Amino acid sequence: MAEMQGLMERLERAVGRLELLSAGSHRPPGDCGEVNGVNGGVAPSVEAFDKLMNSMVAEFLKKSRILAGDVET
Repeated sequence: MAEMQGLMERLERAVGRLELLSAGSHRPPGDCGEVNGVNGGVAPSVEAFDKLMNSMVAEFLKKSRILAGDVET
């Protein structure tokens, strides 16, 4: 019985550590936080991709929905 109690305590400690790790890992997309003690922010390539998606690609998708048919798919 004491062995089972010891296992339960170890399991509870392990779950607690995993929950702490999980809580710290939820960040917005593109935000890598610190890597090796350096916080570089969002990479320029990610910013350029977002700009492209929110401008030309968004406009293309909007117009393709209007035309429908094969263009939409």
